[in-house]
Amino acid sequence: MNRVGSYDNEAVAIFALVFTFYLFIKSVNTGSVMWSVGCSLSYFYMVASWGGYSFIINIIPIYVVRFC
Repeated sequence: MNRVGSYDNEAVAIFALVFTFYLFIKSVNTGSVMWSVGCSLSYFYMVASWGGYSFIINIIPIYVVRFC
């Protein structure tokens, strides 16, 4: 049953979102390819589990354009 205000996939997606941001910051700070691969796999997991990723995930490109 899907109603306005119900939470279908958000619990999984929010975990994946926070984990993706964590791994992204970790890979930027360390420069390690291992953390970058982990970030990309977490990103793929988030995209596969949640349709609303496109609204929030634009934070990473904004960060890259702003600080790099």
